[in-house]
Amino acid sequence: MDKNTFIENIVRAFYERATQDVIIGYQFQKIIDFERHIPKIILFWQFQLLQKSNSFNLPSIDLEYPAEGFNLIKVHRPLHIHRGEVGRWATLFKNVLNEQQEKYKKNFKATDTNFTCDQIFILMADWNKKITLFEEKFLESPLFFGGTGSTIN
Repeated sequence: MDKNTFIENIVRAFYERATQDVIIGYQFQKIIDFERHIPKIILFWQFQLLQKSNSFNLPSIDLEYPAEGFNLIKVHRPLHIHRGEVGRWATLFKNVLNEQQEKYKKNFKATDTNFTCDQIFILMADWNKKITLFEEKFLESPLFFGGTGSTIN
């Protein structure tokens, strides 16, 4: 397994749980064709974790966003997410990361991946930091908790 596949597996594990969550699951029903949206989320996390970007303005990566990039907070504004839901998202994501880390620690075989167990744990630690950063930025943003609209593509 390579790092991109590793990230994809975790993103899919998280959204499998999040879409069924009693607190935030309904938010994902607002996304038109959520299955089509998942590859965008995977690519976003691959970029964040492997390109070492702290930016919320990603360059266009063939994701149907304008050439100047997209603003992560702004594109989520139409969902009208509540503050507690941001915290729930972060908690669920961190729980999935911790569970996956324990799973990989137990079952790690150097022959199954082209990166080391230490590299996996460094990636997971970076991911946890990103989630905390995103949670803070969402909660601080004057753009986020307002707006109208009900769906995103």
